[in-house]
Order: sequence, then structure tokens, then C-alpha cells
Amino acid sequence: MREAKEKITAGSLITHTSGLAYDFHPGLLQWRQSRGEGPQAMRGTIPEVFTTPLLCEPGTGWQYGPGHDVAGLMVARANDYTLEEYMRRNIFDVWA
Repeated sequence: MREAKEKITAGSLITHTSGLAYDFHPGLLQWRQSRGEGPQAMRGTIPEVFTTPLLCEPGTGWQYGPGHDVAGLMVARANDYTLEEYMRRNIFDVWA
């Protein structure tokens, strides 16, 4: 758990190779506890909750984690919609 040398990519987010993990991972639980915190996953916004160290250098390991959450936020911000609105307009309504 140290500063990453490589950047997280969209591809690494959706393949769970970004180094991000939910903070109920044992190593991140210890990190939270050392700061006097409990797990934050599912308790706030994506930018607030996923401020934990990376478990591995992006692209070098696999860990189930919040990559899809972060990728969804990127889609929403890039299109100036909520993710729900983006998906409704571009996926669900197209097939309705």
C-alpha cells in the first residue's frame, strides 16, 4: 500500500485490475482501523468512500472492488447526466 507509479485506466477499472478494493478487504480494514475509522463502503459518495490506498500497482493484480462504481461515475460526469439517466437514454429506452 504505497503511492502508485502507473495510472489507473478505464480498462483496469472494469477488469478489476486497478488496485482499488472495497474497504472490507482485511488490509484496508486494518488501514481504516489505524485511522480510527470503520468501513466506509456503501456509506457515502464514490469520491468520499474510495480514498483508500491501492492494494497493488494498477494493472498488476486482480481484486474485486469498486472499479465499476468509479467507471460509472466517469460516464456520468463525461455526459453531464446521472448514470441512471445516461443508461436510460442510451441503453434502456433504445431497446424499449
